[in-house]
Parts: sequence; structure tokens; C-alpha cells
Amino acid sequence: MKNNLNTKDTKTKTYINEVVLTVYSWEFEIIVNYVRIINDLGNIELVFHCKSKDDDLGLRGVKPAAYWEFFSRQNVFASTLFFCNFWYTNFDKITFRAAFVVFKSDFEFVKECGGDSCMWIARVDGLYKYNLQTKMAVKKYDWQRAVMNDDLLDFAGIKGVLSLTGIKDLLSFVGIKDLLGFAS
Repeated sequence: MKNNLNTKDTKTKTYINEVVLTVYSWEFEIIVNYVRIINDLGNIELVFHCKSKDDDLGLRGVKPAAYWEFFSRQNVFASTLFFCNFWYTNFDKITFRAAFVVFKSDFEFVKECGGDSCMWIARVDGLYKYNLQTKMAVKKYDWQRAVMNDDLLDFAGIKGVLSLTGIKDLLSFVGIKDLLGFAS
């Protein structure tokens, strides 16, 4: 019996000695992307809330003819995705909204951006994706008429964080309450 164990151990040792281990060195290129949101609504402030699975960029406002951008590193599995809720109120106190993916590390999506980064232009008639290579802006989304209530808070991703009264106070504090059509 002892001899069988030695034979087995010898075979195992021989087998291990014959195994060639190949080590692959993977280089992961860290790709940094930016998303730029441009307000081309005329003399109206654009309000939005962007987030990913891991990052909440918060409630933001962009003044007329200005832009805001954020930077993101693609994760190892190239599954980075950012989603934004947008809204603005026109001079007739009508609020419009839109919600969509502003960046996705997907070949077709990135191709439409013309590079690893995306630029979005908000205009009164809709939201446009700007291709960095062709220098062309293509309308991708229309605005939808919205009612400022708890549904819009949910849409903005802030329901449960602030009450409707709380958001009115917050918007008043940052100076955009009147632009969103809230009654005093």
C-alpha cells in the first residue's frame, strides 16, 4: 500500500513538472470619458439630474449659453452608463422634460458621439447629440410636457429625498424656482 502511494505521488509530481504555466499579462487602458451638456435654450435655464449605478451627480442647473460637464472612467467590463433627467420651464410657465442615457460604453453609442466622449445640446425643439468627428448635431429626443408634482420629483430621481415643499425651498435657494414655474 505504501508503494502505491509513492507511485501516485511520483506520478503527480511528474505531471506537475510537465505542466507549463502560461501567464498572460493584461494591460487595461483606463479610458476617461467626458459628457458635456450645453444649454442652447435661449434665455432659459436648463435643470437636470444625472447618475450612474455607482455615482449620483446631483441636481444641477446650467445657465443660458453655458455648459456643464463631468468626467467618468470606464469600468473594466466597459459597461459604464450615465442616465440624466432634464427639464426646463418656458416663459409661459410650461415645464418640459426628457430622460435618456447620456453616455454608454457601447460601440454603437460611442460611434454616434464621434469619440469616447459625448456632447448633448438642449434646444427648445429637443435634445441633440453632437458628433465630435462630423461636427454635426442630430436631434435624438423631443421634450415632453410635464406637470410639477410628485411624479416629476420621481422622474428627477429626488422623490423621497425632498418633499415637494423641500424642493421648492431648494430651488428658491439656488435661484431657479421661478424658472421652473413654481407658484410662491
